[in-house]
Amino acid sequence: MPVISPPPRQKFWLALVKPMAIGLVLAGLITFLILRFGESPIEKAERLYQKRELTDLRNISHKRLQSGESNPLFYSYYAVAEFSTNTQAKLGSLLGHIRAVDARPIFRREALVRIWQVAQNQSRSSEVLIETLKLENPPGEEMKSLIASIIESDAELIGAADIFVDLGRLFPKKIRQVSARELQFRTAPSTEGQVIRRLADGEDLLIRKKGAAATVSGRAGAWVFAADSSMQSGWVFDAYLNK
Repeated sequence: MPVISPPPRQKFWLALVKPMAIGLVLAGLITFLILRFGESPIEKAERLYQKRELTDLRNISHKRLQSGESNPLFYSYYAVAEFSTNTQAKLGSLLGHIRAVDARPIFRREALVRIWQVAQNQSRSSEVLIETLKLENPPGEEMKSLIASIIESDAELIGAADIFVDLGRLFPKKIRQVSARELQFRTAPSTEGQVIRRLADGEDLLIRKKGAAATVSGRAGAWVFAADSSMQSGWVFDAYLNK
């Protein structure tokens, strides 16, 4: 009966060399492709922002900052994510961290624009508006456009009285003066809207947006959404406002 002998040990190892070499080459190629064409950390952060996966964005950006990341873009992404997911976060402080890394306003501008694009941040619109007004003096076109979009939204803007003065300087054509005694400031664009308070003759208002045309007490005009000097907003009939 013939006896089958195992192959010599040396030949056995030689037989493994070729597949191992191929495996190493493939692994190296895959690594190269990932590094060359794969998603970079910044691209991942942008993807998470676009998908509004803000908790994940906060976690990965915070982790990179803790590891010593100095790219101001990550500070910008972290500011957006932290402000959007933490109601206790102070926007001024978050923007200050960005400024400490890069004093140029571009990264803070980007953070403010992104923050306003997150729907839930409209509940903190006055804080966003205050910091936007602080960023540049006078505001550039991008920030002026952002300020206008905040004003023209339905968001509450209760804040410091100084905001009204600054906005009046920035948008003088939006300032209208009350020309009636005890003009009613309402919660809705209708005579059925609840009266917030009665406006004084000569009081300045910041027009936020214009509503539908109407006739009230025989006078033609339109309902306008406006803010008073304390930045409280309501509806008023513009036939009783000076042009």
